[in-house]
Amino acid sequence: MIRSLFLISGLLLTGLACKTPNSSDNDHTRLHDIWALQSMKQKDLPESAKGKPYIEIHVKEGKLMGNGGCNQLFGNIAFEGKNGFQVSNVGSTKMACPELNVESEFMQLLQAVRSYELRELSLFLMGADGEELLRLKKVD
Repeated sequence: MIRSLFLISGLLLTGLACKTPNSSDNDHTRLHDIWALQSMKQKDLPESAKGKPYIEIHVKEGKLMGNGGCNQLFGNIAFEGKNGFQVSNVGSTKMACPELNVESEFMQLLQAVRSYELRELSLFLMGADGEELLRLKKVD
């Protein structure tokens, strides 16, 4: 009986020691979705670009894909801690498009992102200094 009690106590302690962090602590799976670009550096997009640039985040695969407004884009993503988020190896197709300035800035800002914040259906991507670089909205 005492032996069983020690065994059960040991298993419980082992289970508690090996417990994974609370899912809300580092749960980036909420980002696994399609996000349409709303603004860059807190400036609304020009009418001609609205609804075109978007990203699709694949958390488990560590991949990002989307469209910059004309060209398809792709890259890798990494998470650190609760809100750390970094995009690397961003590339795109090379189609000739009449208005590439929004797309170019979008891709540059993606690579400068260091953290994120989710508020309801909006995703805010911030730079190293905490400045809001991109604001995106969840697409259904």
